[in-house]
Amino acid sequence: MIKKMIFMSFLKFDIKIEKKRFNFYFYVFSFLFLIFFLNHCSDDNCGSDPEGTVQVNIKNGHYGGDLFTPNSFFNGFGISVNNQFWGQFYDFIEVGKTNGIGGITQFPDKPITYWNFNVDVKKGHGYIGAYKTNPEIRQNIRVTYFRLYVENLIKNSGDITGATLKFHSPFKPKQVGTIINVDKSEIVVPLSLDISVTHGFITIIDPVLSWTAVSSEEWCQIWAGNRNSIAFSVPRCCSNQEEFNSIAGKTATITIKIDGFQDKIITIKISDK
Repeated sequence: MIKKMIFMSFLKFDIKIEKKRFNFYFYVFSFLFLIFFLNHCSDDNCGSDPEGTVQVNIKNGHYGGDLFTPNSFFNGFGISVNNQFWGQFYDFIEVGKTNGIGGITQFPDKPITYWNFNVDVKKGHGYIGAYKTNPEIRQNIRVTYFRLYVENLIKNSGDITGATLKFHSPFKPKQVGTIINVDKSEIVVPLSLDISVTHGFITIIDPVLSWTAVSSEEWCQIWAGNRNSIAFSVPRCCSNQEEFNSIAGKTATITIKIDGFQDKIITIKISDK
């Protein structure tokens, strides 16, 4: 009997020790998991709404229906009768299905041609939009990016009549380069006696948060093209030899400015050859 009591005492003692060990390891692993979660789960990767997110209901209609104009933007965007995003001076690209607006963290790995001013609105999908401010002021362009998430589609008798959207700006994507990469740094425009104007495009290859383009000369006009591009036009109009001589050899520069980047300068030269 005494031996049995001694054995049971040691058994209870061992169980207490094992229980303490279990509690110790449990609390240690719980603490480490909490630290990991806090370090890796933020507004941008856990699907929660980032600070400043706005929710809005937009009704479909011609020319965008009920236009939504975000703060600090001069123009609005909406949803067309074909259930596509639409907005003057806007372009959009679909990111795909995301875990809320916070799941939109970077530009999608798609060719630049996927940017469009008409993009299908899909429930549960995320988008990045590009807004081109003051495009009518042709000597100065600014492009700003934002993110959109389609929370729900609004239906009436089975027909899609609008959508509930979440909007967030300014958008700071994770994948931003350190060099302004363009498809050309010098453009030579041949001059002739034909009465015409030459147009061209300069493409910013790597998407960035926002950029400004400025032309050094009034005769070299610029404006925001579709997607991530700058459109320019220069005169090729020469009605006589004197005018020909006054235009030949002229040079203008288009400077692209991005905060935190070195300015990128593109030279536009009018040649008589």
